[in-house]
Amino acid sequence: MENRREDSSVETTYRARLAARQADAGRFEHAHARLAWARLGVFGLAAALVVMLGRESAPWLAIPLVAFIPLLFIHARTLNARDRATRAAAFYERGLARLTDTWQGTGARGERFRDASHLYADDLDLFGAGGLFELLVTNRTRAGEEMLAAWLLAPAGPAAVRARQGAVTELSRKLDLREELAVLGPDLDATVRTHDLTAWAAAPPQLRGTWPRLVLPLAAAVSTSLVIQWIWTGVPPDLLVPALAAQGLLALRFRHAAHHVAHGIEEREQELRVLATLMERIEREPVDSPLLRALRDRCGGLDLAFLADMEVEAARAWLQAIPGVGPKTSAAVLSFSTLRMPALPVDSHHHRVAQRLGLIGKTVDVGPSHPILRAQLPADWSAQDLYDNHEILMLHGQKVCHHRRPACGRCVLVDLCPSARLPTREP
Repeated sequence: MENRREDSSVETTYRARLAARQADAGRFEHAHARLAWARLGVFGLAAALVVMLGRESAPWLAIPLVAFIPLLFIHARTLNARDRATRAAAFYERGLARLTDTWQGTGARGERFRDASHLYADDLDLFGAGGLFELLVTNRTRAGEEMLAAWLLAPAGPAAVRARQGAVTELSRKLDLREELAVLGPDLDATVRTHDLTAWAAAPPQLRGTWPRLVLPLAAAVSTSLVIQWIWTGVPPDLLVPALAAQGLLALRFRHAAHHVAHGIEEREQELRVLATLMERIEREPVDSPLLRALRDRCGGLDLAFLADMEVEAARAWLQAIPGVGPKTSAAVLSFSTLRMPALPVDSHHHRVAQRLGLIGKTVDVGPSHPILRAQLPADWSAQDLYDNHEILMLHGQKVCHHRRPACGRCVLVDLCPSARLPTREP
C-alpha cells in the first residue's frame, strides 16, 4: 500500500512537470515563429534598400545589419530553450511510461550485448524488446550503455550491490539533476560514442607540413579581398580569375583531407560539448553515497594525494588506467607534482640519447624503456635525483644529440657513445 501511494505521488509529480515542460515548449515555438518572421522582414528591408538605392545603399545597410545580428542570437537562444523543454517533456513521458508499464518497445533494446551462450541472459530476458535493459537504460553515452550491460551480465558481491542500491536511492530523490542530465545535448541515443571519439582524437593529423597552413589561408584571403573589391568598385580585378583558379587547384589538392577533417569535427564537436557539459554538471552536484562520490571524483574533482600512500608502480598503474595517460605522463605526475614520488619519466630526447649510448636496444620504444632505464639507476634515488637524470639526458638530446644531425664533435660523451663511431648516426 505504501509503495502504491509513493508511485502515485511520483506519477503526480511527473504529470505536473510534463504539462509545464510542454507549455514551455509551445511558448518557445511561438516565439521561434515570430523571430523567424522578424529576421525575414529585416532581410527584406535590406534587399529593398539595395534595389532602390543601388551602390548608394551601402551606408544604409548598417541599419538592418544592426537589427539582424541581435535577432540571430535571440533566435538561437529561443531554439535552444525550445529544444531543452521538448527533451525535458520526453524525459517525463519516458518516466510515466515506466510507471504505467507502457514502456515496452520504446527504448534501446541492447541487442548488441546479447550472447546466446550466456548462462542466464536469455532466460531472464535481459536484452531485446521488453527486456530489462530496455526498462533500465537512460544513458546518454555508449560507454554508459556498456557499463549497464556489464552489470547485468556479471555477478556482483553484496558490497557492490549495496553500493549501487545506495546510489540509486540517492539519485531517485534528485529529480532536478536527472532532468538536467536528460536534456543536455541533442536527444540522440548514445550521443557520445566513447570509443569512436577516442580513436578520432588519437588519429594522425591529415594536413601535414608548414606550407599548407600558410598558403591555404592566404589564398582564401586574397580571393575574398578581390571579390570584395569587385563588388565595391563594379570592375573585376585582373588577378581575380588567376586567384580563383589557384584556390580551385588548392581545393582539389586538399579536398579529401579537408573533407575528412571537417566531417570529423562536425561529428565530434557535439559529442565533446555534451560530454564536457555532463561532466561539469556532475562535478557540481553534492552527493553522499560512496559510488556517486567516486564517479564525481573521476569526472574532474579529483585529489591525487591518496597516491602518496601507494607504491610507485601501483600509483603509476592507477594513473595509466585513465584513458590517454601513458608511462611518461604517469611518471611526470608523480615526480613533478607535490607528491614528489621517485618515478623516472622518459621523453623522446631522453629515449634517443639512451638508445645511442646503448642503454636500451634499438627496437625498444619509449613506453617499454621506462622500467629498463629505471632499473639501471640506484633504487634509493629520490624524486629529485631521478628528475636530474631525466633533465640532463633530455637537455643533451635537445642541445647536442639532435635527431637528424647529432653534434658529435662537441659531445662530452663521444668516447663512450657507440653510435658516434657508426657511419650512420641515426637511431
